Amino acid sequence: MANVKAMQAQCPNCHRVLRIPLSYAGKMVGCKYCDHTFTAPEKVTLACPNCRKPLKVRTEVLGRKASCKFCSHPFKLDIALQIPPTAQDAAVTSAAAQSPPFSPSAAALEPRSVPEPVSTVAADELNRRVIELAQERDRLRAEAEEARRQLAELAALKAERDRLEREAHNSRAQSEALRQEAERARAQLTELEAIRAERDRLRDEVLDLGSTLEALRDETDRLDQLRLEHQAALVEKQRVEAQAQALERRLAELPEGFDPERVLALRAERDELAAQLDRTRSQVDELKDEIQRAGRLVEMYETLRAERDDLVNRLEQLQHSVSESGSVGNTAAIEIGSTAPTTSLSAVQLGQLAVELDTAAAERDRLRHDVRVIREQSRRLWADAEQLEELRKAHETLARDRKALAEERDELKSRLNQAASVEWMAELDRLRGQLQLAAQQRDELLKQKNLSDQSRAEAERRYHEMVARGNQIFQKAQQHVEILTQRNTALSQEVNRLREQLAQMSRQMAAAKRESLYQEFGRNVAMTTMSPPMPDPVMPPVAPMVSAPSVALPVREEMTTKPAVEGRGAAAVAVAAQARATPNSTLNDAKTTRESIDEMRAELERRLEKLQLRLKKPDEESSDTSNKPKIPEETRVVLTDAALNQLGFDDF
Repeated sequence: MANVKAMQAQCPNCHRVLRIPLSYAGKMVGCKYCDHTFTAPEKVTLACPNCRKPLKVRTEVLGRKASCKFCSHPFKLDIALQIPPTAQDAAVTSAAAQSPPFSPSAAALEPRSVPEPVSTVAADELNRRVIELAQERDRLRAEAEEARRQLAELAALKAERDRLEREAHNSRAQSEALRQEAERARAQLTELEAIRAERDRLRDEVLDLGSTLEALRDETDRLDQLRLEHQAALVEKQRVEAQAQALERRLAELPEGFDPERVLALRAERDELAAQLDRTRSQVDELKDEIQRAGRLVEMYETLRAERDDLVNRLEQLQHSVSESGSVGNTAAIEIGSTAPTTSLSAVQLGQLAVELDTAAAERDRLRHDVRVIREQSRRLWADAEQLEELRKAHETLARDRKALAEERDELKSRLNQAASVEWMAELDRLRGQLQLAAQQRDELLKQKNLSDQSRAEAERRYHEMVARGNQIFQKAQQHVEILTQRNTALSQEVNRLREQLAQMSRQMAAAKRESLYQEFGRNVAMTTMSPPMPDPVMPPVAPMVSAPSVALPVREEMTTKPAVEGRGAAAVAVAAQARATPNSTLNDAKTTRESIDEMRAELERRLEKLQLRLKKPDEESSDTSNKPKIPEETRVVLTDAALNQLGFDDF
C-alpha cells in the first residue's frame, strides 16, 4: 500500500482533505468521514520548482517530463509535489507576487500544455455532466435539510398553538398570534409554490432520464454494429493469415524452382499483406476505443441510476413535508374558527358589566370603545380565517398533485425497473463478455502478428541468402563464360591456322601430283596416249569464317581436328613423295593418290561443317535469350548449380 501513489482532494461536504489513489481520477468516490459521494478530480495542482506558480496537471501525464508554461523550466512531474487543496488559493495569490527559490518540499508543476486526445472529449463532457448532477444533488440535499428545519419550526408553531389556547382569555394577544400565524401561512403558501416548481423540475429531470435511457439504447445499437464490424475484421484477419501461410509455402518452394518474376509477385503480395495487417490493427484499435467508451457509458448509466434513486427519495421527503404543512394549515383554520365563541363570550361579559356599572358613564364609554375595537379585531380575524381557508384549499390541491406525481413516479419507477433490471443487466453482461472476447482476440492478433513478423523476417533472410548465392553463381558463370570466350577465340585462331595449312598442303599436293604426272607422261608416252588426260585437281571453296560467340562450348572433340588434319596431310605428302621417288609408278598409283586426297578433302569439309554448325548454335541461342524479359539487377540469379552441371561446367 505504501507504493500506491495518491493525490490529495477536499471533500465538498465536510471540507476535509482526503488521499485518493490516482487510478480513481474522474470516478465517483465516497468520503470516509461523512459518506458524501463526489467525483474525484482529474487534475492536480502543482507548483513550478523555479517560479513557484501553480499549474494544473492531468493525472495521466504524471511521471513525464514537462516544462512550465510561465518560465519554461523543465522538470519531472511527481504527485509528491502536489499543493494541498487548502493551500492552493494562497499559492495562487503568492505566486503572482513573488517567485521563491526551489525547496525539496515544494510541489511540482504541470506541462505548458498537454493536448487532450480527441477520443476523450465526449468522456470529459459526460464527466462534467456527472459533476453538475452531483452538485445539483448536494443542493437538493441542502434544500431537504432546510425543509426538515422548517418542519421543526412547524413543531414549534404547534407549541405556540398550545400556548395560545391557554391564553385564550387575552383576545389581543390571541389576535396578534393569529396574525403571525397568517403570515406564516403566507410563507408556507410561497413554500408550496416553490415545492410545486420543484415538482415540475423533478418531472423534467425524469423526462431527461428517459431521454438518457433512449440515448443508451442507441449506443447499444451502435455497439451491436461495432460487433458486426469486429466479426468482419476477424474474417479479414483469417483471410490475411491464409494468404500469409500461402506466402510461406511459396517462399519454401523458392530453393527448388526459383523465378525472379515470382519473387516480385511474392514481394507485392507481402506488401499487400502488410497493408491489410495494418488495416486490421487499426480496426482493432478503433474497436478497443469504442469498447472503452462503452465502459464509460455504462459507468455513467450506473451513476445516473443512483442519482435517479436519490431524486426519488428526495421527492418523497418533500411530499411528506407538504402533507405535514397541510395538516398545520388545517389546525390554524380550526384555531381561527374557535376564536368566534371566545369573542362572543367577551361581548356578553361586557354587557353584564354595562348593566352593573351603568352609573359610571365614563367607564361605559370606555367599555364600548373596547367592544368596537374587539369587533374590528374579530373582523380582521375572520378575514385571516378566510385566507387560511384558501391556504387549506391550496394544500388540498397540492396533495392531489402530490398523489398524481406519486402515481406518475411509481409508473416511471416500474417502467425503469422493468427496462433496467432485466434488459440492461443482460446487455451489460453481454457487453462485458464482448469486452473479454475482444481482449482475447486482441492478444491473439498480437501473437499472430509477432509470428507473422518472425516468418517474414525468416523469409527475408532466406531470400537475401538465395540472392547472395545466386549472385555468387552468376559471378562464377561470368568468369566461366570469359574463360570459354578466350578458349573459343583460341579455337577460332586455330581453325584459321588449320585452314591456311590445309590450303597450303593442297597447293603442295597439287603441285607434286602435277609434277609426278608430267614426269610419268614424259616417260610413258604410249601409256599416256592410251589414257584420257587427267584434269587438274580443284580445291573446294573454303567456308567463310564465323565470328566466335561469347558463350560456353564443349571443345574436347574439336581439339582433335588439328592432329587428324596434320596426320592426313602428312600421309598425302608421303604419297606425293613416293610418286616422285618411283618414276615407274603406274596410273593406278596416281588414281590411289587422288582418292586419298578426295577422302581427306571430304573429311575436312565434314569437320568444317560440323564446326560451323557448332559456332552458329550459340548465336541462335543468344538471339533467343535476347527476346526474354531481363531479370532485375537486385534479384538476378543467372544459373544454379544444377544448371551449370547440365551445361557440363565441371570446373564449378
